[in-house]
Amino acid sequence: MKNIKKGYIAASAVLLTSLFSANVFATNPYGIEYTGGEILGAENVQINANLVENLTPLIQTGEDTEVVAFDSNRIEEGYLLASSSGNQCQAVKYVTVSNETPVTLDDEIGFQLTQAQAILTVIIKNIVLENVSNEKVYAVGIGEDENNLYVGYRIFEDSSCETANSDIDHLGQDSSERIFVDMLLDVVENSNVNPRVKSAQTIDNLYFALTDIDRAQSYKILNEGNELKKSRMYALSAEGLQSQRGNTLRNMYVEDGSYIYSEYSSDGSGLNSLNLLDTANIYTKISNQTQEDGLNVVLGFVTHAYNGFEFYTSPASDEFAQITYDSDEYGTITGEESEDIEVGESPNGSSSKANTGYVFAYWVADVDVELKDGTIIAAGDPITDDQVKDIVVTENISLTAVHTLAEPSDDDDDDTPVVPNTGASTGSTNATIVTVSVIGILLGALFIRLLPLLTHKKVNFSK
Repeated sequence: MKNIKKGYIAASAVLLTSLFSANVFATNPYGIEYTGGEILGAENVQINANLVENLTPLIQTGEDTEVVAFDSNRIEEGYLLASSSGNQCQAVKYVTVSNETPVTLDDEIGFQLTQAQAILTVIIKNIVLENVSNEKVYAVGIGEDENNLYVGYRIFEDSSCETANSDIDHLGQDSSERIFVDMLLDVVENSNVNPRVKSAQTIDNLYFALTDIDRAQSYKILNEGNELKKSRMYALSAEGLQSQRGNTLRNMYVEDGSYIYSEYSSDGSGLNSLNLLDTANIYTKISNQTQEDGLNVVLGFVTHAYNGFEFYTSPASDEFAQITYDSDEYGTITGEESEDIEVGESPNGSSSKANTGYVFAYWVADVDVELKDGTIIAAGDPITDDQVKDIVVTENISLTAVHTLAEPSDDDDDDTPVVPNTGASTGSTNATIVTVSVIGILLGALFIRLLPLLTHKKVNFSK
């Protein structure tokens, strides 16, 4: 009887595993889909050539970079061919990933990239494979002397790139496959730092660049309050964000998911995508809180491609003023903490979340402000959300969100009769109960299927 029980449990375990194990068609956890949204342009990005042209490079592709990998036995060395090096054989430090050998934060995969102005630490939190079969193995790595992330390239064993590693696949052969690389980025001004220790330093007016947006890639920032929103995204021109050569594919922005993706198509002969001449670049402001936590970026890939890590700062200038957003003690700022606004322009505004029992009431400024219609609002007087966006900026402004006690609702005094708990459904279904019920049905069916075998005299499970 013990052997029968073992067989039954083993069969049940196989069934449960097939139900709950991550299958190759699972949806990625970042909500990034290559459909929907609106064309990336002036409707969702601030076009500000003056700001972009005055950004100062801190970490840049194409600059001499010393790359030091964390001490992990998962990190290997090899070579690849990429357009970033003129299709010359490029040394790379990489890690392999498959459904059988995932990469998570526990693997301690990371790199320290040192340039003259700053040091960037890149920690890989997670690599997610979507629609990838179990036998596929892909490589993700960083160039040995540069700050490019390479994903899905064929890896070679020799410095002449003649002998390919047959165990590593080439991304782009199947247009349904996607790789998402989830990373923490920490940048500090150049000094002797331990790459494994988070720095408490923050850099004023720091911008992260999403460079060369094309090649069926996608981009998302996970830090709360630092998502990719129009209020904190800047570009040199709207035209540069799209192809001007008749390509019908577009770079897209999905507002409710706060991510950017580049369209692609497949006609059976290969994957077609945008291939822009490094004009589709967006610069997004990085808050001090995000710097302290680590910038959490997810990059998506449908075909082999590379992405550079670039950071910039905006210099203090009479042409720009800083708008800062704070809250009283009865709420917190959930939107932008600060903005650099060109003098004569208007803020994009921010948002706050009231504490329990309170509601947002209005903003107050620390200085007198003038609206576009000429209205003057004195320091400390109430300012609505819409009026904030009409302020004509002439100097630095600090705006504070004011919250007041929420008025009791009429429902609070409603003498609603108490309904006894009869055990019956009241209209909502618990997902756990449904799941357990489905499992019960499947296990019951399995037991019935096994019953004839269990009662057959010739069955022997004791081998």
